[in-house]
Amino acid sequence: MTVGKPTLYTSYICPWAQRAHVAVAETGFEVETVQIDLSKPREAWYLEINPYGQVPALKNKDDDFVILESAIVAQYIAELHPEAGLIVSDPKERAESNFLVHQFANRVQPAWVKVAYTTDKAKRAELEAEFVKQLRDFNSYLQKASHSTGKGPYTFGAKFTLADVQLGPLLSRFFLAERHQPGYKLPTKASHPELARYFEWQDALLARPSVASTTADHEVLVNHTKKFVN
Repeated sequence: MTVGKPTLYTSYICPWAQRAHVAVAETGFEVETVQIDLSKPREAWYLEINPYGQVPALKNKDDDFVILESAIVAQYIAELHPEAGLIVSDPKERAESNFLVHQFANRVQPAWVKVAYTTDKAKRAELEAEFVKQLRDFNSYLQKASHSTGKGPYTFGAKFTLADVQLGPLLSRFFLAERHQPGYKLPTKASHPELARYFEWQDALLARPSVASTTADHEVLVNHTKKFVN
């Protein structure tokens, strides 16, 4: 009996949903995609699949098994295809990997959000300084994580792993800070040479075909995120 492809409910403008698409691109996992319009209230049929109304959601056709939350969906896809090498096998490195994802998603990215979307000019210098501080901390963590496998460019040396799958989509939105804040310039290798390891990692992830090809058009992202500036 032929089993149908799983269905990936997604939105091409959502960085969290993009994690699943990067995992799909890296593994060759075959899915059917259904786009969910995030600008509208979710329809009842989708709330039956995901009561939270979020994307992504991955649903099997043969047993109606549903997986929610972007990190879990990406990990599930990666574990179905161990030959892709996305899963870090060493327990210590896996712990480091999880820590790096946690730190970036909970420290660096929120600090960037405040810079990208604030209109409070009085707090701008403070917010920008905090963003750079979080980048410095993350740079230090990256350097330590690389010790066991050699230098970059990815989180653990030359191998692109699940940590990179999960963080590439977040990095792909950082350009928005300059678009929403006229005159603001993101840190660069020239302005912040102490972040050399971070920039090596950033550049490698943004150039990775699975990340670049699944990132929505920049102008589309700019127009979609204007509403967050306040």
